[in-house]
Amino acid sequence: MTKANKEIEYGTKVKDVQKIYAFLKQKAESSKRIEISRDIYKNGGKYFIKISREKFGTQEQFVFSLKEDLLSQGISDGMKIAEEIDISVSEEQLSALTEVVKLLGFKLTSSFSKIRTEFIVNALSITLDEYEKEVYLEIEGPTKKAVGNFVKTIPPELLKDNNN
Repeated sequence: MTKANKEIEYGTKVKDVQKIYAFLKQKAESSKRIEISRDIYKNGGKYFIKISREKFGTQEQFVFSLKEDLLSQGISDGMKIAEEIDISVSEEQLSALTEVVKLLGFKLTSSFSKIRTEFIVNALSITLDEYEKEVYLEIEGPTKKAVGNFVKTIPPELLKDNNN
């Protein structure tokens, strides 16, 4: 599966993890927990490459992604719109694509693992990403208005101020 789109999302750090989980479980139509290991490759340009291995239950998925590098532009929290292409591939294809990325001059800049819980609420994908030291919330949807309207329903005390 290939998914190319303008990703519209809101992101911020979570202050009260237990309460945000409870809040989202109450609103969600469905949810799933995914273990993700990811390598990030950059070359100093407008885009970066994500090499991801995702495991949920007994299923495993491999994803090759090209994404606009908003972080290098100083954009990390709040409402964001970025170009992104995600391609589901086999494990062998992912290995081959990783070698191509290296030959093109991209350098491995970070590797990490996280636990993602994805909630579906209306047409929105809401994820809580658990990193070693923090939890990050992302709300992705079809329009800025849809994403913004959901953000307004979240009690502010559950989220960290973007300055923290």
